[in-house]
Amino acid sequence: MEQLGTFVFVVIPLLASVSGSALPRISGGTETRIGEFPYQVAIVKSKTLTLRCAGALVRDNYVLTSAFCAHLGTASETQVLVGNNNLTHETPSQLLDVEVIRAHEDYNIDGRINDLAILKLRSNVRIQETADAVSVRSTSTAEGTICTLTGWGSDIWNGQSFPVLRTLNLSIVNNEYCTTQLGQTIASAQICAVGSQENNACFLDEGDPLVCDGELTGVMSHSVNCGKQNKPSVYTDLAKYTAWIEKTISDLSSATAKSFCRLTILAMLVAILTFWNTRT
Repeated sequence: MEQLGTFVFVVIPLLASVSGSALPRISGGTETRIGEFPYQVAIVKSKTLTLRCAGALVRDNYVLTSAFCAHLGTASETQVLVGNNNLTHETPSQLLDVEVIRAHEDYNIDGRINDLAILKLRSNVRIQETADAVSVRSTSTAEGTICTLTGWGSDIWNGQSFPVLRTLNLSIVNNEYCTTQLGQTIASAQICAVGSQENNACFLDEGDPLVCDGELTGVMSHSVNCGKQNKPSVYTDLAKYTAWIEKTISDLSSATAKSFCRLTILAMLVAILTFWNTRT
């Protein structure tokens, strides 16, 4: 999986501090079937279907992704594609506009700490067999747990995204092992996973969902070594952020409700004034 091509010139200088070439990608893996991973979302440049990164549908109008992804474009420049395993408008794809992008307020590019963001969609996804939300894990994940990573990222550095969604199995490893293998400190709110042989996250894989035991456990943060054996990839550990996720979704939903209420009141006042004017 890969990074956003259009914006790569912006982010490369920023990422120099994350242990060298820390841009993620999906190396290895197999192609998926339509509807096999209905929570999978592609985050694309508006009106182009150019892949920027990925995410997971957690409500019918909310997507979880990485904060890194959230800084690659404004809401008006961003759309999400859900319901298909390829990056096209073809049925059963649903292409939706983004209303609000909310990155974690304490996100730090150094080490990708608090690398988490929520996208509020302008309209609801039509929940069906090929498009459905996934529950977010609220408990810790044991070392050795086999998890599933999905994404369209490249299998080589600075490569092109795959046209069809790919999947691979990764095993959770402890943070001490991860720190040793990567030569960088892994924070307590991060989780690491490694694949067999040369299977791992790769270029354009930021935001990819890591699902363990049927629950969304992590979002892809960074991968220092694309497809190198025994080199883990790093994910935001969502069990550490359940309170932030719920509060952010609640705040965004409340803001929408208040805005709708104000518009309704304004419309009622206009209607009353119009009626009054017709009576005089």
